[in-house]
Amino acid sequence: AEGELNHNGDVNLAKKLVKSAYKVGADYIKFQCFTASSFAVPGSSFLPIFEKNELTLDEFQEILEYSRKVGITMISTATDHTGLDMILSMDLPIIKISSTNITNLPLLERISEINKPIYLSTGAATLGEVGNALETLNNETNKDITLFHCSVQYPAQDHILNLRAITTMLAAFPGIPVGYSDHTVGNTAAIVAVSLGATVL
Repeated sequence: AEGELNHNGDVNLAKKLVKSAYKVGADYIKFQCFTASSFAVPGSSFLPIFEKNELTLDEFQEILEYSRKVGITMISTATDHTGLDMILSMDLPIIKISSTNITNLPLLERISEINKPIYLSTGAATLGEVGNALETLNNETNKDITLFHCSVQYPAQDHILNLRAITTMLAAFPGIPVGYSDHTVGNTAAIVAVSLGATVL
């Protein structure tokens, strides 16, 4: 379940998202760990948005403890190096990499040295960029990687989903499982994605 920034910087709202995700049967709820000043350009319109939605490590720890109490596993996207530090401090079981970071090789190189499963979103990346990311991440330490097809439009319209990219990636990268990150309204796209081979939604 996608918690992401939908907590609006409010720990109590984050807990409501956790409880809702559990009630509808999700196996995991995913948030986004970051420090706005570490990745948003100073003076950009994005900086105040991310600053407003920033949570501290202590606040994430509180959400993590609540998730365990409720009975759902919390995971997180490592948006930047400080976000990755938060994930490691909480010992979250999976590291998610957003499609915006698929060419951020210094971050990928650091993640490659951590022995945790990786969820890698492909977003607007080319097949070559996906291959480069996999080459960077896939070393002797870490072999557990799942690719995620997704659209970078929110909400995504059906005609731009290109769900056959799932079968393309399965063919291009044998042995690497492919999931689908669904930004559409409704569940039709997710059902089709599973029929095409997606193993995680």
